[in-house]
Amino acid sequence: MITREFREEKMYIELHDGLGCKPHFHEALEFVLLLEGSVDAYAEEQQYELRSGDAFLTFPHQVHSYDRDSIGERAWLVVAPVSMCDEFKSLL
Repeated sequence: MITREFREEKMYIELHDGLGCKPHFHEALEFVLLLEGSVDAYAEEQQYELRSGDAFLTFPHQVHSYDRDSIGERAWLVVAPVSMCDEFKSLL
């Protein structure tokens, strides 16, 4: 099941110990920088194997998720509205 994520914050930055989440989408860009461990990330049903040092970017309304069975991953998660990232507007 795919869910639409709503958050009151327009932008947030969080350090996560564990990224696992079900398929979802939202109105913002999502940027993940994996600091430790490994995790399988999915965007539009395409699987990406992320390792320490890898980055992952999803666009507004793009369905994405992270493997809930992964352990040991630590990552920065940045979610920002497109209005703060003018460089990406032409790609949307």
